[in-house]
Amino acid sequence: MPKKYSLKKRKEIENLFNDCSFFSNSFFRIVYKPNSDLKILISIPKRIQSKSVRRNKIKRRIRHILYPKLIRSKILKPGYYGIIVRQDIYNTEFSKIKANLINLLMENNLLEYSQNVKTSSF
Repeated sequence: MPKKYSLKKRKEIENLFNDCSFFSNSFFRIVYKPNSDLKILISIPKRIQSKSVRRNKIKRRIRHILYPKLIRSKILKPGYYGIIVRQDIYNTEFSKIKANLINLLMENNLLEYSQNVKTSSF
């Protein structure tokens, strides 16, 4: 995922958590704030996965779900996103992680074409 899509600046992160919407399921909590730019923050707390190697692998998996299909094809609505992992998904199958994340985005109308697109097409 290119750096232009990363939410890294302190002001942007503080801006994300002011006047935002929260959506969650058993795996993820998504913080969303509408904006003209598309920026994403992926966070895995240490209490969920203490080893940094495993946290990084989870982040790579989430980036792999988001970038090729949702960001590059401009299906994901513009705005600031904070994706926070709620439980340890290190040993969970990739397809199950992908289905959970995409379903959460579709349920909350964060995808531009959520009515026409099914989870299997991603």
